[in-house]
Amino acid sequence: MKITLERIRKANVVFAFLAFVVLAAYLLVQGISFIIRHLPKPDKPGVQIIPVERAAEITQTLRFNAVLKDTYVFTLESDAVVEPSSARMEMNAPALKRVRYDQEVVNMYFVSSDTKKESSLLTDNALIVSYGLANDEKDRGLITEQNFYAIVSADSNGDKRLSAEDAVGLFVSNYNGTELTQIGKDVYSCRLVKNNILLFTEADGTATVFKVYDENRRRVEEIKRDSRPPENKAFGQIMF
Repeated sequence: MKITLERIRKANVVFAFLAFVVLAAYLLVQGISFIIRHLPKPDKPGVQIIPVERAAEITQTLRFNAVLKDTYVFTLESDAVVEPSSARMEMNAPALKRVRYDQEVVNMYFVSSDTKKESSLLTDNALIVSYGLANDEKDRGLITEQNFYAIVSADSNGDKRLSAEDAVGLFVSNYNGTELTQIGKDVYSCRLVKNNILLFTEADGTATVFKVYDENRRRVEEIKRDSRPPENKAFGQIMF
């Protein structure tokens, strides 16, 4: 009888320990879940649109980017842009978070090394999703005489931000930023495939259209149409 009671006592200790371990594990899981739910949510990609009255809240950073022939190129990065005057509307935008690594390129500046004359690529800041600069050196990859830019200038999805989720326009300019010209609208991807030849895809309703832009002839040509809608947008740096 004494041995049986001792075994029961030890068994109770073991069961109590196991119950404690299970409870501790449950509380740990619940605690981690609570912390994750209350962690700050990451900001959406892109830049916020704010009314002109709040322009003082915007943070901007100017960075040197490259030298193209006789021109210095700088990028202007920011966490927000002022709402275009042509599209004023009431909005209650949340306070801006001043976090530098969340800034995106919203404009570019070109400065002549000879005259020091400066010009901006865009009249009004917008989101430059991706860009590629002119390259005339074969050892650096494909040759291109012009600069390419994927730009979002309007909040087409109405979320009060400019991001790649909006309609993306494709533009070209001279190496020094002059003669900015749009060659594509609602673009989903773009890449240089040969010297001075850019291949890109556009959405046309529910169809996908493949087009090429020939720098030498300054002409866009449709090469393929697919009845299926385009896949997710893919904009990296336009590499040569």
